Amino acid sequence: MNNLKLKNKILLILALPIIAVLVLSSISIFENIEKENKMSKTTEYINFTVKVSEFLTQFQNERELGILYLDSYGKNKKSEFTSQINRSEEKINQLNDFIENFRLAKNDINLSNKIEKFRNELKSIDEVRKNILDLKIDKNEMIKSYNKNIFKLQFASMLL
Repeated sequence: MNNLKLKNKILLILALPIIAVLVLSSISIFENIEKENKMSKTTEYINFTVKVSEFLTQFQNERELGILYLDSYGKNKKSEFTSQINRSEEKINQLNDFIENFRLAKNDINLSNKIEKFRNELKSIDEVRKNILDLKIDKNEMIKSYNKNIFKLQFASMLL
């Protein structure tokens, strides 16, 4: 250090803190990027859960109207029931649209498989609806079927 000129000594003394600041700043930036990625992932999961919840609310309303329809032996609440089916279908479509753009699933094979299983659970609903409208199912079986589907859908959404 004695052989260095004063100018070089000053530059060396200034360079060390500047390098330290740059290293610490890059570490801080990296940590903030990681936090942002985690928050973005959490936000997507929350949005998915909200979409599932919106659908399940409509589906539970559909179950209630289905019970009333079956209790009246198909004489009352048919239009309300079919309207509710349409509202539930609208929520299913919104949920499917969301799933199509669910970027977390595009990068994770395991998550993609779980979502596909979830979508298959949604498809099983149509048969129950048809049986209700055709009065080919009794009230207890209908309630059991709706409750089973609601449980499966809730459970599948929690697994994601």
